[in-house]
Amino acid sequence: MKYQNGFYTALGTPLDKNGDLIEASLRRHIRQQIDAGAAGLLLMGSMGIEAYLKNSTYAEAVRVAEDEVGGSLPLFVGAMDTSVAKVIEKIKLIGENKRIDGVVLTNSYYAVMNSDEMVNWFEMIADRSPYPVFLYDLAVVTKSKITMPVIDKLILNKNIKGIKTADWELIQAIGRK
Repeated sequence: MKYQNGFYTALGTPLDKNGDLIEASLRRHIRQQIDAGAAGLLLMGSMGIEAYLKNSTYAEAVRVAEDEVGGSLPLFVGAMDTSVAKVIEKIKLIGENKRIDGVVLTNSYYAVMNSDEMVNWFEMIADRSPYPVFLYDLAVVTKSKITMPVIDKLILNKNIKGIKTADWELIQAIGRK
């Protein structure tokens, strides 16, 4: 799918008291965002409490979102975790889904990383992911900021396609490249 200009909404993940997905609620939420003109959707990012979901709920949410979006606009899925192995497991839970347009990843949210460790982290995942990888600069959670020197190295990886950040200085620096 071609990425388009406009707003990309971070979806919530509606759960019942047992941590199971409330499917009808997720479908309504997705439909509301599409009807409001969203250019794309992010399922299970930090706003979608991805880190707290059971694997079964994670996989079900992907299935439901993919079905509801139906390829009508880009759909991205958060796959953040504390180790490369756990991130790869989450990506495998997505399956061979042709309607997912990318995975959105922070660096590990357990260990503080230096620049070289961060580059290694993202490259190890990008090299194993069947989906395009989008970096997620969320230093408030990860305690490690994605910097321009890291981006300069990672843009050489053909499977790393973009970054989600709220850091205006980083956005300006990327724009000057």
